[in-house]
Amino acid sequence: MNKNVDIRKNAIILFVINLIVLMGSLFLNTIYTKQGYSKTLILINLIINILFLIIGVIFNVLFIYKSKQFDNKKCTIIILACFVFYILFNSLFMTVMNSKLNKEYEKINNTLLGYCVSYDCNKYDMIKSKAFREFVFEKTYFDYDNKENKINITVSYNTKKVLNVKAVIYSRNNMFSESIIKDELQDYFSYFNAEIDEAMIKKAFEKRFVGSVNDGNIKYRVEEVYKDNALNKIKTIINLNLN
Repeated sequence: MNKNVDIRKNAIILFVINLIVLMGSLFLNTIYTKQGYSKTLILINLIINILFLIIGVIFNVLFIYKSKQFDNKKCTIIILACFVFYILFNSLFMTVMNSKLNKEYEKINNTLLGYCVSYDCNKYDMIKSKAFREFVFEKTYFDYDNKENKINITVSYNTKKVLNVKAVIYSRNNMFSESIIKDELQDYFSYFNAEIDEAMIKKAFEKRFVGSVNDGNIKYRVEEVYKDNALNKIKTIINLNLN
C-alpha cells in the first residue's frame, strides 16, 4: 500500500514537472527568439522539449494506472535525473550551441562588412532567417548628369559560405545605361569572382516585359517602376547564385 502511495506521490511530482516543462518551453522559446538565437536551433529545442513532455505524460499515466509495476526509489531517481537534464539542455547546451553558431556566422559577417566598407556603402544591416542570414546594405551612385541613384545589395549566407548575392540598382527612366550599371556593380561582384556582362543587361532591358535572362549562375532582370501612372524609374536586378 505504501509503495502505491509513494508511486502516486511521484506521479504528482512528475505532473508538476510536466507543467513546468510545458510553461518553461513556451517561455524559453520567447526568450531565445528575443535574444536572436538561431531559428533552427530554437525549433530543435522546441521539438526535443515536446518529446520530453510527451514521455513525461506517458509515465504520468503509467504511474497512476500501473503503479504496482514500478519501484519507487528508481522512479524518484529517474524523475530527478530527467529534470536536471531538462534544465541543463535548456540553459548550458542552448547557450553553447548558439554561441558556436554565432562565431561561425561572425566570420563571414566580418568579411562582408569589410567588402561593404571598401565598396563605400552608406548603411548596412544584418537580418536573421531560419537557415541563413542576410547582410543588406545601401549605396548611392551618380549617373552621367550627376544625379543621385540608389543601389541595394542583399547577400545571403550560412555558417559555411555565401549562398546568394542580389543587387538592385535604380536608373532614371531616361538615363538607363548598361555600362554604368556594370561599372557600379562590378567591383562588388568581383569579391565573389563573378563577371557582369553588359550585353546581358541590355538583353534583359529588351526583354523587360517578358522576364529574366540567365547567364550561367547569374540572372538578369529589368523592370519598370511607375509612380502616379507615369514611368518613374528603371530597376535592374542582378542575382548571383553561389549555392
